[in-house]
Amino acid sequence: MDILLAEFQKFLLVFLRISGIFATCPVFSSPNIPWQVRGGAIFVTSLAASPATRFVPTPPDSIIAYGILGVSEFIIGVTIGIFASFIVTLFAISAEFYSVPMGFAISNVFDPISETEQPVIGQLLGLYGIFIFAVINGPQIVLYGVIESFKSVPSLSIASSNIISSSTVSIYTKMFATAFKIGFPILAVLFLVNLSLGLLSKAAPLINIMVFGFPITILTGLVALFFLFPYLWNVSVSIFEGMFSDIDKLIRRL
Repeated sequence: MDILLAEFQKFLLVFLRISGIFATCPVFSSPNIPWQVRGGAIFVTSLAASPATRFVPTPPDSIIAYGILGVSEFIIGVTIGIFASFIVTLFAISAEFYSVPMGFAISNVFDPISETEQPVIGQLLGLYGIFIFAVINGPQIVLYGVIESFKSVPSLSIASSNIISSSTVSIYTKMFATAFKIGFPILAVLFLVNLSLGLLSKAAPLINIMVFGFPITILTGLVALFFLFPYLWNVSVSIFEGMFSDIDKLIRRL
């Protein structure tokens, strides 16, 4: 009886860590998925990952200590899921850089996935990022990573918390730099268009540049985005591979 109770307690810890993944990881955390389906998926995934319980430390006898251990397991899952969500979020962030000069500053729409308001182009690129994440088997890679994490991170410690904090800042900084690199070509094109319109308004002050300036910038931005999409695929795959490598390095450092 004591053995069954100990194994159930270990299974519950695995369940909590995988629940953290499903709470924050793209695709899994979508509000469009009913909670019954999500709960069933967490339970089935936990059963599939049950061999990993041999790496889980023996649960303490104290209820308070066990509760703290359960919270730490959930935090580990949430952290891995947040790092995976950074990969998808950077596509929406890249659109923030050129939405204003493109003319879509006030055309924000509610994004049900992130539950925030985003520019129209930002939501489009966010969906594109989720599409790539699903195509390259991102959810499977994240689940494999969280199962493998039981080997290197059976429980959260103070040293692990410090590593998570420093890695979060590092990956977040890298995400903003990558988002700027993605949006820079369109931003450069829009800068040249606005510069040309400014010079034209000085050369011919009688021409009302405001009348056709906004349509030109919007059309130019959309055309530049259209030509950027074929190159964005290869760049996106390399970005995802790099981010997955960072997550793997983080897990091994913990």
